[in-house]
Amino acid sequence: MKLQRYFILFGAIYVALMAAISLIVYFTGTSLGVIASLVYLLGAGSGTASLFVREQGRAPEPAEKRGLALGCVGVTFLISIVMTLSLVIGNVGLARTPAALASAFGALSPLAWLAVLAFIAAVYFGILSLFFGWFARRQARRTTG
Repeated sequence: MKLQRYFILFGAIYVALMAAISLIVYFTGTSLGVIASLVYLLGAGSGTASLFVREQGRAPEPAEKRGLALGCVGVTFLISIVMTLSLVIGNVGLARTPAALASAFGALSPLAWLAVLAFIAAVYFGILSLFFGWFARRQARRTTG
């Protein structure tokens, strides 16, 4: 089964939630920190899993669940890279972006950055596996009887 449609949907929901929460933070002056990232992930994960169940009439099979979770983790990383680059370019300009990124990433060793990214990926994969597993099975039981 082709899962790309669900990756696109996940990304669209993730970005929409990111924009909505950014506006709320901007206008209220609050700071949500890492909580905001979890809101994006939870909203996009639940929306995508629900749509999968609605369209397929079932929860994802184990291989589909792994593929969906891995693909959606990749989508979150891609969105983060694009957002980071756009913010850095917007703040320091295109010519100074490489130096700004080198300075920011120089704060930790490459191995430490890899460990941080691996930890984040594992947490996101676990959360998304719950959505495409337990949550989707629960949704499927509700819709089928």
